[in-house]
Amino acid sequence: MGTYEWWPAADRLIWSPELVRIYGLQHAPSAERGFNELVHPADRIRVEGVTSGFLGSGATRYSHRFRIVRPDGAVRVILDRGAIERDAAGNVRVIRGINIDVTDEAEVGASPSEQQAAAAEAGLRHHGTQLLAAMQAALAIVFEWDIRTDRVWRIASDDPVLPVTADQPDTFAQVANAIHPDDRKAYRAAVEAALRSTDGIYRSEHRIARPDGAVRWLAESGRVEFDDTGKPLRLLGISRDITDRKRAQQELTEASALLESLFANAPVGLCVLDREFRYVRVNRELAAINGLPPEAHIGRRPDEILPGLEDFDETYRRWRQILETGAPWRDVEVSSETPAQPGRRRHCAVDYFPVRIGECNVGIAAIVQETTRRKTAEELLRASEERYRTLFEAIDEGFFVMDVRLDAPDGRVDLRFSEANPAFYN
Repeated sequence: MGTYEWWPAADRLIWSPELVRIYGLQHAPSAERGFNELVHPADRIRVEGVTSGFLGSGATRYSHRFRIVRPDGAVRVILDRGAIERDAAGNVRVIRGINIDVTDEAEVGASPSEQQAAAAEAGLRHHGTQLLAAMQAALAIVFEWDIRTDRVWRIASDDPVLPVTADQPDTFAQVANAIHPDDRKAYRAAVEAALRSTDGIYRSEHRIARPDGAVRWLAESGRVEFDDTGKPLRLLGISRDITDRKRAQQELTEASALLESLFANAPVGLCVLDREFRYVRVNRELAAINGLPPEAHIGRRPDEILPGLEDFDETYRRWRQILETGAPWRDVEVSSETPAQPGRRRHCAVDYFPVRIGECNVGIAAIVQETTRRKTAEELLRASEERYRTLFEAIDEGFFVMDVRLDAPDGRVDLRFSEANPAFYN
């Protein structure tokens, strides 16, 4: 068995090493499409429909079976179970699941061909009665294009967002003309590629322009069936409304761009370190303070590139506390020599705080502001004041400073001594 996480808004997959081995891979796919390509072609449309049903129905748990085809050609039967985490609005945030290879269980007492057929039949029996309801709940339709007669049928949707066949089926040209003009060329290319391919796999993400002017994003996947001579007969597939996902991706992209701009152009030093205190991100300002290019920091600890810093043991102890408790460490004064200006001690004010993802503190972030000029000015001012005080106390002449108040209650000028040297008192 192996585990996985799927973040639909970012279309990001995280697989455990055990799951990678079950699928016979060297590396896990990074997105949903990579997983779909591993599902047995005969099960692929059903799996996509069932998945859409889980996501769109408000369910928080799911369980189903399907077959996969490993890169070495081996067919395995997978039991997929998991939980769906949603936000307050009901949108899917993350899906966490487990895959169990149940091929051996399915194969007891049957030949390989019988085993696969039995597994597929059992899966269809289990989900067939639920598929229509799932499609309707998930903003999805089943479509069929009969290539020989050029008729397109679209069924299984009660939602007005997606087009369905009314009295007469559409032609392919009518379907293509409903595609957003900016996506029409790519859509036609995807269909033509499926018709020319050996496996008949079709995939497309495109926009449709509705009669009321609204624009919706659709994700379509399907498979072309060919006759014995290789001539395409029909294209059968699923069309899903992914407008919300696309909007979330756009918002995520814009937010990421904004954060990247702030990180790159901030007038203070910024960095992120992992749980082993190795640099993950460094902006230009901190790189300039340290006197090393940003890439020279990545993967290294501060003690490896800034030997002039003092008391690393204490710093790392406090950082471990941040990771354990989540409490920031603010207003930290750091002094050291850096490669930027060897032989000169520089001063910085630093705030440390945790980087938190979900319920886990995954690293340390720091905001660094150089205070060398301010420290130097303070030291010069302090030295000047000490020289003045020495002279003030030592001279033989009496010397005083008097405050003049012009707002005395009786209208007279009020004089008050604020400072005087010993000679004046004498």
